[in-house]
Amino acid sequence: MGLKTIERLGDLFALFTAARPEWSLAEVARELQVPRSTAHGLLVSVAATGLLDPVGQGRYRLGPRITELNDVRMRRRDVGEVAGDVLHSLTAETGETSNLGVLTGSRLLFLDSVPGRHHVSVTGARPGTQLAAVRTAMGKILLAHRAEPRAALTEERAAEVLAGAGLRRTAAEAIRRDGIAYDLGDVSPEIRCVAAPVRCEAGTVVAALSISTTATRFAQHHDRLTDQVREAAALLGERLRSGGA
Repeated sequence: MGLKTIERLGDLFALFTAARPEWSLAEVARELQVPRSTAHGLLVSVAATGLLDPVGQGRYRLGPRITELNDVRMRRRDVGEVAGDVLHSLTAETGETSNLGVLTGSRLLFLDSVPGRHHVSVTGARPGTQLAAVRTAMGKILLAHRAEPRAALTEERAAEVLAGAGLRRTAAEAIRRDGIAYDLGDVSPEIRCVAAPVRCEAGTVVAALSISTTATRFAQHHDRLTDQVREAAALLGERLRSGGA
């Protein structure tokens, strides 16, 4: 996709406002100053993705995919806003560094991190940075749930999602079954991480929460740390579902 096409897409979406929610082919061609054939190809291609919705008589409005994307954006913002207290409490209870992350494609985006009493430094793991999801505990949790077969995702497509991210199907099934995932030195040889999923409405996994610790402390306190991460992730999910209360 060329820069000109991207700019044209931006101009197209800018047409749709609360005051003017529907546009016809002729109107789009006129406003974008392009031939009708070009406008038609653009509208049909975008509508095929669900970003626009044909409403009859050659008219279009914003499609259901726009709503889904906005839901993702709002959930991500809400998770970040609500998670602060939970992360600080988890760090206070465990003494370890706590983290919050979401998926961006096949990469994990760190949204927040609260340093623990024990200094743990994970290369590339700080708010705003990204790592290959399959290398991180939070990323494995999120990939496993993204690829869970369901009505909108066949087993074949789920397998493709996992293969593209580098996570084995059996590993994803085990993660979903246990509700937990680990990084046993994948990012930094001396660091261990344990992560659990954060669920909002209808049980949808929208983020992951983890703690990072040293290999020694992880071996000593594995069960306790795992339980504390599970409890913190469940608490964050409850707060999201209750509107942050």
